[in-house]
Amino acid sequence: TGVQTCALPISILGQNGPLTYSRSQDGGATWDIQHSVLPGCDSSFYAGFSAENYSIDCSGNTVVIAACDLMCDVVMWKSTDNGTTWTKTIIEAAPIAAYNTAADYAPLISDVDGDGVADTILSNAGDINITLDNNGMVHATWSLMRCLDNDTTAGTSLSAFLTTSGIMYWNEGMSAPAEVAGLVDQNGDGQFTLPVGDGTNLPFGRYGNGGLTIHPQLGFDNSNNVFLVYSAVSEITDTINYNAALRHIFLTYSTDMGATWTIPEDLVPSAAQGGDGEYQEAVWPSIAKRNDSHVHVVYQRDPCPEYFVNNTSFYGPQNTARSEEHT
Repeated sequence: TGVQTCALPISILGQNGPLTYSRSQDGGATWDIQHSVLPGCDSSFYAGFSAENYSIDCSGNTVVIAACDLMCDVVMWKSTDNGTTWTKTIIEAAPIAAYNTAADYAPLISDVDGDGVADTILSNAGDINITLDNNGMVHATWSLMRCLDNDTTAGTSLSAFLTTSGIMYWNEGMSAPAEVAGLVDQNGDGQFTLPVGDGTNLPFGRYGNGGLTIHPQLGFDNSNNVFLVYSAVSEITDTINYNAALRHIFLTYSTDMGATWTIPEDLVPSAAQGGDGEYQEAVWPSIAKRNDSHVHVVYQRDPCPEYFVNNTSFYGPQNTARSEEHT
């Protein structure tokens, strides 16, 4: 069975980027469900989603889809009949419900306590990953982002605090999501320190609305241990060339279904380990859904912070991206 989900980039049924579901039961030759809007996902619930705001996984007849965005719900749809019917679950509700359907943020402000003053609110960064484990249980992860909306002018957007850090995790056995990973004090001084920077540009590369910890992904082994990888700004990278720290890929795992987690380990080999991690930016990790005696992770890396689409001037030529598998 082939399944597909996509956020369409045009306004349909009152949504800019509706989340739709399609299904093929003959390897993609024909599609018996095409661009069906998920129940509880139309314009009365959400204004739409952008690229990378959603995730899908399937096993047998079970299909799960999840989505989130700045100031919006972290929401999941689950089907146990191959996408014919769905059950919607709000994993974490939006801090202010009106933002779910806000095609334009005006005239809203992020006033969560009703005192008429905009508040800085902890939300999600819109980079959710959802995965089914060996037993069919749903697991989800996403990164945190602090937001502020104090401008009621039409056409304006939220302010995102790009120094936000933290990785969230949830599974179907939990009553609420929990923060399970984040920045790592690699130099052992008891705190995480960013470089001074050049006073104008960020002292780290920006990836969309992501903060200091981004792109979390989940995988499992034969014993159903949970492995979580993510990209985070690293304290032990060279900052001379760009006045900015580089990102590395970190891995943490849980042997008790997310109740406890190990201290995250840096997967990018340093000079002492025979690599050149001090001079490498590592982002967009992808972990194998099923792992054996080794955990298999592929990520992209190059010597420059940030990526070409986002910044073509300050950080200079972005070099040729390279994918690596780490086991």
